Amino acid sequence: GYSENSWRFGLDRMMFGFAMEGEGHALCEGVLPLDGVEGTAAELMGRLQHFVDAMIRWEAGLRSERSPADWQEFLAGIVEGFLDPSVARDEIELLYDALASVRAESDLAGFHGAISLGVFRAELEEKLAAPGASWSFLSGGITFCNLVPMRSVPARVVCILGLDAEKFPRADRPPSFDLMAGDFRRGDRARRDDDRYLFLEALLSAREFLYLSHVSRQPRDGSSLPPSVLVEELQEAVREGFVVADTGAAPSIRLEHRLQAFSTSYFGADKRFFTYREDLAEALRARDAGREAKPFLANALPEPDSEWRMIALPRLLSFFRSPARFFVRERLGLRLAEAEPGVEDTEPFAIELLDRRRLRDDLLTMARQGEDLESAGAWLRAAGRLPHGASGALVVEDHVAEIDQLISRYGELRPLDDPQTVRVDLRVGEFRILGEIDGVHADARLVLTLGTGSGSSLRVDEREIVIAWIEQLVLGALGHSVTTRILAPGKEVELAVEEEATGHLQDLLSIYWEGLRRPSRFLPRVAERFFAKTLRTKTPFEAARDRFMAPGGRAGGDWDYAPELPLSWPSPEEAFDDAFASESCA
Repeated sequence: GYSENSWRFGLDRMMFGFAMEGEGHALCEGVLPLDGVEGTAAELMGRLQHFVDAMIRWEAGLRSERSPADWQEFLAGIVEGFLDPSVARDEIELLYDALASVRAESDLAGFHGAISLGVFRAELEEKLAAPGASWSFLSGGITFCNLVPMRSVPARVVCILGLDAEKFPRADRPPSFDLMAGDFRRGDRARRDDDRYLFLEALLSAREFLYLSHVSRQPRDGSSLPPSVLVEELQEAVREGFVVADTGAAPSIRLEHRLQAFSTSYFGADKRFFTYREDLAEALRARDAGREAKPFLANALPEPDSEWRMIALPRLLSFFRSPARFFVRERLGLRLAEAEPGVEDTEPFAIELLDRRRLRDDLLTMARQGEDLESAGAWLRAAGRLPHGASGALVVEDHVAEIDQLISRYGELRPLDDPQTVRVDLRVGEFRILGEIDGVHADARLVLTLGTGSGSSLRVDEREIVIAWIEQLVLGALGHSVTTRILAPGKEVELAVEEEATGHLQDLLSIYWEGLRRPSRFLPRVAERFFAKTLRTKTPFEAARDRFMAPGGRAGGDWDYAPELPLSWPSPEEAFDDAFASESCA
């Protein structure tokens, strides 16, 4: 088998990460140390390590064959090692008694041979399920049990579930070799008669309330299903023997509950239907009140302090990547936690789109730092990020070839002079921009990106184009007349020198300042569809709308993956209005 995705694989990474600092992509004894294992996390890791070691040790012992006496000692050791007597003393004692009972029967039979766990477990389960193993019958507030003869102990409330017509009373299905079934005589035991008697015992045991339940509707088509014949006989006896005191009418003891918990019946005047779901009650009140969704901000915020006019270039670029997110995080101080992916319960046989994008980004970073991509496969496999076997190697091979081609193209276009880092200290009106821009040659600047999409639909991400354009405007305002070429696998975008760099920056800074007072509808990915030249069956507005909110209620648009957008506007239709066209497409 493969070591990846095993308990030992993960624990080794955590232990190495605790013992030594992670050094990028360096492996130690074939293990990639996991960063961030320190403090309380280290204590939890140690407890997890102890638990997993015990599980592995006991699991190995369960595979062998033992005598009943040895099985008793072995399983008693597991109970002692994993269960706390102070929490479940009665249940643990019951387990010990069942283990001792199985051993006692084997000693009585004189059997001391080796048997597998499956054989011993079958006998143990039979002991635990026996009526004698009462599991502290009637020791708590609520007791769950089977219908068993001679248990007619009085109780305030008795509930009997599963009283369907085909399930209770149970049908007699004797085996083919049962000769008594073909010659039934008075006094012979009949399961249906036994169930009738059990039902009568339970009925007599109820002191205040008797609750009988059965499935009354077909789950597929909603057609009605009959209850057990015993329930029908009980209803008939009640109708014939009793009347309602006030009206003299025959009483009705049957109540059909609704399929869904949010049915309006549970919030109406009929007191027979009730619920404890306050969230559903609030939703119903909101619906009845006709309350419409309100915007998160009814009015724009006041202008921020003047210190916001001194902008670090990375913050300005972050704003134009997602103005709504910047407003929520930086101006309101809210950190919207995006949905974390759940822990996979199956081994990876393919790489999902998001994981593939992260993998490509990491490979490009390695290439930029001059690291050897030939070792990328071992590093990614040690990180557990690849499918097992040859498929994982093929994934790395394809992406390494893609990155190599991109780096080769970069080498072909790179000017002969060495790139410089330009320090930025630029005043534009009332604003001051500070920062650095690297990779600047005498008359050109090359930007590497992996783009978005795949195959024939791969394109340079519009946000990357906006970021590169703003950096070029800053360089132009500083007197650097350079062109910018954005390189992606098989795609290139060239940005010419802007003659009015300072004027464009003033416009962008106005958008930035207004975006600090209210969420801005500046959405580069969506705006690109207004100017796409390949549209055939859609208008520019329809194409942009479908990228913003996927048609047909499907997930896939910007609205579905950016939590700051639903927070900023009550609905996608309100966000995607005329203001969007003026802010994103002007």
